[in-house]
Amino acid sequence: MRLKSFVLIERENRYLLIQEASAKWKGKWFLPGGGVKDDETLEAGVKREVREEAGCDIELTGVFFVKYHAGFFNRKVSVFYCGRMTGEKIKTEPDEESLDVKWFTYEELLLLPLRQNLKKLVEIYRSHTHFMAVEDFKLRDY
Repeated sequence: MRLKSFVLIERENRYLLIQEASAKWKGKWFLPGGGVKDDETLEAGVKREVREEAGCDIELTGVFFVKYHAGFFNRKVSVFYCGRMTGEKIKTEPDEESLDVKWFTYEELLLLPLRQNLKKLVEIYRSHTHFMAVEDFKLRDY
């Protein structure tokens, strides 16, 4: 089973998004995150991915959504965290991990070319006030 983890970072009613560099999603905007390596925890994987894609360090504050997909040849679990930056600096130059990193209001992100269901994910996040604590979230081994 493949594991993916992403983080939604909100500050002053703005969301930190990355513009994808990968061939599959090139130019689309999404939350920083991605595939978790075999030797990583979900939390370590998302922190590494955020550092690579957005150029910042984060603190995870909760889990707001989990998605399971059972395809014909594979199974995938994506965990969506909420979190906050631990500094002020974000990446300013494009590379193979991301083309751009910017803060957007909800209204601004609606006008962007978005990857998958980002609008729905942000709406889920915005509609809730209490999230599962990171330390309380566990995936069962398969």
